[in-house]
Amino acid sequence: MRERTTWIWWLPALWWVGVLGLGYDTDDRAREAARWKAGEREALQTARLFLSKDSDEHLYFAYASFIVGDPRADRAYVADNNQRPIEAIPEPDGQPKWPYVDLPVEYPPLGVAFVTLPRLVAPTLDLYRHALALLVTATLMGALCVGLALRRRLLGEEAARMHERSIAWWALGSAAALGLVTVTRFDALPAALAFFGIAAAVMGRTTAGGALLGLGTAAKVWPAFLVPLLIAWLLGRRRMRDAIQAAIAAGVAFVLPHLPFLLVSPAGVLAAYAYHGERGLQIESLAASILMLARLLGLIDARVDLTHGAFELITPAAAPIAAVLRFALPAVSLGVAIVVYVASRHASREPADPRAPGHVLLLASLGLVASLLVSNFILSPQYLVWLLPFVLVAEARPTRFAALFVAIAAATQLLYPLLYPMLRAQHPALVGVLLLRNGLLCAVAFLALRAALRVARSTRADEARRPVTQC
Repeated sequence: MRERTTWIWWLPALWWVGVLGLGYDTDDRAREAARWKAGEREALQTARLFLSKDSDEHLYFAYASFIVGDPRADRAYVADNNQRPIEAIPEPDGQPKWPYVDLPVEYPPLGVAFVTLPRLVAPTLDLYRHALALLVTATLMGALCVGLALRRRLLGEEAARMHERSIAWWALGSAAALGLVTVTRFDALPAALAFFGIAAAVMGRTTAGGALLGLGTAAKVWPAFLVPLLIAWLLGRRRMRDAIQAAIAAGVAFVLPHLPFLLVSPAGVLAAYAYHGERGLQIESLAASILMLARLLGLIDARVDLTHGAFELITPAAAPIAAVLRFALPAVSLGVAIVVYVASRHASREPADPRAPGHVLLLASLGLVASLLVSNFILSPQYLVWLLPFVLVAEARPTRFAALFVAIAAATQLLYPLLYPMLRAQHPALVGVLLLRNGLLCAVAFLALRAALRVARSTRADEARRPVTQC
């Protein structure tokens, strides 16, 4: 079975390289979009506009050019994209620039390292896009392979291989439905590291699992919220020593990539994290979508403005809601951790299936990541990549969560990039699509956490009648 499905795993790489070959230069795309809006529409042009967006990969390229010392680095683009005065960006003098020290960046160290790697082999923006896409694709395919190995550990060799071909096709369908943001952002790195951490813990390597979650946090902050989940899972199984070791490993793995920069410019590192903390209510967040519905019903006034490189909803209620949601993320993480602590205690008792604790952690991780998305005050299309490794292997038969993800991804691609101006204008149809998308995300969070609890309470007799991860 492995030999017959291996070729399918390479389809996402081939598909994405082909899509990126359709990419536009920034100015060319703006001209084509203007023609499209004016009514000069052709099928091929529409497809290319849907499948192309010059966005963060251009910014990554600019940052990486500064870091490698390219004298052609685009200083004005970096300043304009981040709404900083141009004086805050160093002159590209041909000397390498240290992030946080010489060059202000808003990404954690491993994220910066990830987007710099393709620049080492790609001197132009077009080549950089292809190199970044291949790196991201390899990262996601690595997560898929680890997921298949995890399934074999949890379900047994024969049962796990029954649906491997189906998982591969769901992976391809999910990438296609989500669109270009899958490979034009570095979110695949923290998603893979977070998944590797949970997979390592399920396979019995809890210290390595904590370290991988710490590395994921050093790429993007959100994997930090999985650390309390892992600790609660271990404590529920009465593994205090393992919990302490995992927590220490996570902390050390997070600090080490920051250490060289903290020693030279701690203020620069802190500024990178403060930058995101200052952001307002992004228009795709669940809270913003509800406020936009309220505006359509005539209950409030609201407008959309560009700040911190993203479009945010401006209304009197937005600022206090965003302030509350900043505390919602740790609260949600703690709440799910408590649920997992209780569930893992149930799953560790006889007559529970001995594999049940691993299923509990995997399903709860999916539920927590989905919960973080819907409770966050920032929700961008690429954040959905965080879910991708989890939805493909959360259940014995990859149908329910994978199908929900494809629907979520398709709704997201409908919103972004081509019709995004209509969403910014708060068009009723696009607000309706956004509400549907966010509602489906809520459903994933609820169903995954409910499944975790049911698995924890299942008996050996139950397991003989149905797969452990079905609700």
